[in-house]
Amino acid sequence: MQFRMHVKNQDKDWWEEMDKPTVTDLKTAKQTAKDIVQYYNATLYHGDKPRVLLGVEMGGAGKRQHQWRKMNLTTIIGRGGQFYDIVCCSDCGCKGKRFGVSDVKRDRAWRAKKWIVCPDREE
Repeated sequence: MQFRMHVKNQDKDWWEEMDKPTVTDLKTAKQTAKDIVQYYNATLYHGDKPRVLLGVEMGGAGKRQHQWRKMNLTTIIGRGGQFYDIVCCSDCGCKGKRFGVSDVKRDRAWRAKKWIVCPDREE
């Protein structure tokens, strides 16, 4: 089931969309979100900032979200020491880079508004 977690680090706060089949209610969603943030904070790389969980909501944004799949075997270290994974949507083929837990930045060829949501995915 889909849920959203509100997280922050030292600089800013944001919402992250999650889709976990094991989540069936708000209590499970809160525990899952807490576990995700704890795992992220336990595996920080040099320069990463720890995250704090601010809240959890059930349901997603109501849009067709991309189903990102990691394409590289190991995490890549980019210029400036930034860590990322190359990801591809398993439904439409949209490509991008994932920074952190779920912050995906679509590649230049996929930045048009049409690719914000997955055009090939049924709700």
